[in-house]
Amino acid sequence: MLIELYGTTYTVSDLFDFDAYRRYFETPPFATPEEALNHYNVEGWQKGLNPSTLFDTKFYLKSNPDLHAVGSPLSHYLKHGQFEGRRRLSTVARTEALSPQGLTLYEKLKPHADPAYYFAQSGHPLACDVDPVMHYFAYGHGSRLRLTDKFDNQFYLDHNPDVARSGQEPLIHYTRFGWREMRRSGPGPALFPLPPADAEKVTLIQQNMEAEYYQSKLPWLKETDADPAAHYLFFGERAGYDPSVDFSSAYYLQENGDVREMGFNAYYHYLAFGAREGRQATPTGYSALRASKITPEDFDDLGLSPGYLPYTDPVVPFVFVLFPVYRGYDETLGALKAALTAHNTSPFKILVMDDHSPDARLTDDLAAICQRLGVGYCYNEDNLGFVGNINRGLAATETAGAHVILLNADTIVYDGWIDRMRAHLEADANIATITPMSNNATILSYPRTLGDNRFNLEVSHSELARMALDSPVAPVDLVTGVGFAMFISRAALERVGRLDVAFGKGYGEEVDFCQRAALEGMRNIVAPDVFVTHFGSVSFLDAQKKANAKGQEILGNRYPGYEMAVFDFIQGDPLLPARQAYDLERLARLCRLHPYVISISHALTGGVRSYVDSMAELARSSGAGLIDISLKGFEVSIRPRFPDAKAGFDNLDGLPLETFNTIMERLAPGSRWFLFNSMIGAGVRLRDSVTRLLTEHADKLVYVLHDYAANCPRANFTHVTQTYCDGVQPVEKCRSCVRTFSTTPDLDVEQWRLDHSALLKAAARVISPTECAPAYLWEQTAQTVLVRPHWEPDLNGLRPLNAKFPVKQEKRVFAVLGAIGPHKGSRILRALKLYLNQYDIEMEIHLIGYCDLQDLADGRKIFVHGAYEDNGDAIAMINKIRPDAVLSLSTWPETYCYALSIPMALGLPILAFDIGAQGERIGSYSRGVLLDFALRHTISDLATELLTADIDALWHRPVAPWNKLPYNNIEAYIDQPGEQRVTNPVAEPPMAEALGTKKRQRSLPA
Repeated sequence: MLIELYGTTYTVSDLFDFDAYRRYFETPPFATPEEALNHYNVEGWQKGLNPSTLFDTKFYLKSNPDLHAVGSPLSHYLKHGQFEGRRRLSTVARTEALSPQGLTLYEKLKPHADPAYYFAQSGHPLACDVDPVMHYFAYGHGSRLRLTDKFDNQFYLDHNPDVARSGQEPLIHYTRFGWREMRRSGPGPALFPLPPADAEKVTLIQQNMEAEYYQSKLPWLKETDADPAAHYLFFGERAGYDPSVDFSSAYYLQENGDVREMGFNAYYHYLAFGAREGRQATPTGYSALRASKITPEDFDDLGLSPGYLPYTDPVVPFVFVLFPVYRGYDETLGALKAALTAHNTSPFKILVMDDHSPDARLTDDLAAICQRLGVGYCYNEDNLGFVGNINRGLAATETAGAHVILLNADTIVYDGWIDRMRAHLEADANIATITPMSNNATILSYPRTLGDNRFNLEVSHSELARMALDSPVAPVDLVTGVGFAMFISRAALERVGRLDVAFGKGYGEEVDFCQRAALEGMRNIVAPDVFVTHFGSVSFLDAQKKANAKGQEILGNRYPGYEMAVFDFIQGDPLLPARQAYDLERLARLCRLHPYVISISHALTGGVRSYVDSMAELARSSGAGLIDISLKGFEVSIRPRFPDAKAGFDNLDGLPLETFNTIMERLAPGSRWFLFNSMIGAGVRLRDSVTRLLTEHADKLVYVLHDYAANCPRANFTHVTQTYCDGVQPVEKCRSCVRTFSTTPDLDVEQWRLDHSALLKAAARVISPTECAPAYLWEQTAQTVLVRPHWEPDLNGLRPLNAKFPVKQEKRVFAVLGAIGPHKGSRILRALKLYLNQYDIEMEIHLIGYCDLQDLADGRKIFVHGAYEDNGDAIAMINKIRPDAVLSLSTWPETYCYALSIPMALGLPILAFDIGAQGERIGSYSRGVLLDFALRHTISDLATELLTADIDALWHRPVAPWNKLPYNNIEAYIDQPGEQRVTNPVAEPPMAEALGTKKRQRSLPA
């Protein structure tokens, strides 16, 4: 019985009711429940009595004529009937005993079950109440019955050894998994063909995926009937497998929240939509590393390394390079060629050790190449495994007394790799092992540690290796070396011995060697100035899993502290400076190739982040780069954004101040401009450093007015009471406010203002996105300000909804966009909710975004839809809600208000308070209504305005398409002549009352 397909089944205590059964008799012939049950099983059922209201004896017998000779129907039902789908009552479902999984499979199989075909095998009469599918679940599968002639159990097992090995019932496996994987149900047509929509997806994936690569990650798949594309579509992606070496499913879903939320398969979405939308397929934006195609002819006339010695040369080399080989033709020949030609002056010999390779062509060609070039070559008549093969090489080179390097046959080495390791050894004779950095070397991996960085960067690995030669980072002591390219000193071999054969075919042997060396007081180090490409475990792939498990067990028993030592190493990450040095060299290279600007901002989300993203896009579109620097506390994060550098610089986050200063000393002189956006959140030492940096480069400083941080450390003139404080306030008043709410460490308001004043005075350009923003700066020197509306490339293609007027609704529906905190009107929204509910006013407000008030949404008047990924996501939500108009309830004078841009581009009516940028932008917008700013204090009057505004008239006003701004590059944005204004010192802060208030007739309750 397939017990996992059944849920809660009935027992005798469920279906036998002692009291109910006793009522059949005036004088019951039994005294106990046990006697009563026995009476029913012997006599009662024959008289048509029921054991309870839950079991109908006559119905059960009538429905199952095959049971008249088997005795008690209740006993039969409990032992067999409920599992076969026989019903205890005419009103119950025959599937009531099934689990949710069983019910799903039943519903899938039921339409295809042939009762006549099945009962001919089982011997049941057609008239019985047995369900063929349920009987198959319970008994038929064990008797090798076939539910339908369209599924052949033996055929399925013969063509799918993985199912046979697992012991899974073939039809159940097919119904759960196999049909989706397009495994054949038999020699004829498929029992369950894929739906056309899924078949179309599979076809598209088939046409583009690398099936051989996919199957190499799932070797068992190759021996089955499963289609690789179908397997990936339904199962592989979720299990973390990629359909192509040039596509990362996990990355694509991580970076594209809309794809993830809609449940698209990553690769299908990329092929059908993402590629033409410009979405990135890999973390770096580049294809995967691939071994070059190499032929024996490529070894003709090689420019051999100056340090290379033929194996038979009597001169003892500095080092023997032991080169174990098993499979991987292109990788192996490429690795050997690189080892022979990489420029080194240190004398070295190479010994190729062919461990009985299954690739005859590889064996023959290697032997010929080695003979021609004098490379040492040995062939194992039996496969010894990695440990045995290496130990054979160690024995062969032992008498010479030289050092050794274990070099995998899936690596590429570069100029200087041996010379640099030699220099480290000569600096400390107590070194046991030296391992280089690599793209794929666990704790020594770059750019991402602990990862297989299989994708290309904007710089080749050969150039990266050249950059590594200049690394200023000293060698770092390791818990263990990594065996892909590990130098072992002769002293270590003499004191520690060879690799331990207990590790068999190989895994953990280099860890064991390094632990033994450490116990001898020797060092295992990484050489940050050596970089070696590592493609992965090509040579010894087959037995890797079993070897891993065995090796881990041995290591755990021998070195109980090893696992924790590795954990501590990973947490401490002492190799971060080495990876940062690589990142910096790559960044410096990009800065030599492209003009660039440096942007400095806070690390928060919101308008400043949107602006920086737009500036990066504007720079990239014209071939320039932008170095995106964000400040938080006492740390700096740097995100280079260049035209041909799609790769992330993963190690430039959380840099200490000293590292930031060093980087700026190198990069600041070449920057075309410095965009200063904000330093909210930065500690005092970091603020001092940024202020000093920018004033030193004042001729290139562009101060962008995103907010009023120059006067208000909270940036938005919002008081500790979460109300607008009417503009700039005296220092004394601000101190108490920022003490309570400051996001910036050790903030002194007076010094804060002095720093910003110095930057404003020094700036070569001051840019404001709107006319009104500079007016709120108080006590600043007269300054020429360039008015530059923000560039929003995502909106340039939008067209307003001129012809789409809302259907007249019973209630008025508004939308609010963005992240809504106190300064954006969250308190007003909450007050509106209470007021609208109190008087049952027909109005809904939908927040497309999120709010600081967890109790804002009530599902009646206020709805909160959550953060949107991008403009497209927000527009989709607007189209779903179809609001009458959009509200902007910010209670401070915004400098731009990005949240207005989407509804303006769509041509939606907008109601906004008449203050700041929202007042300026909506005041010049044909479908806009300005609300008196004083209405924020009188919710009843505000509700009246919202309810009585003539929104239908607004929809009928003409509206122009989104204005595509004239900046075609970042230079034009910063330096192009345009609208200017001069701000004079403001004698006192602008007050809200100056904007005027207008008394309105109330039409709603006060």
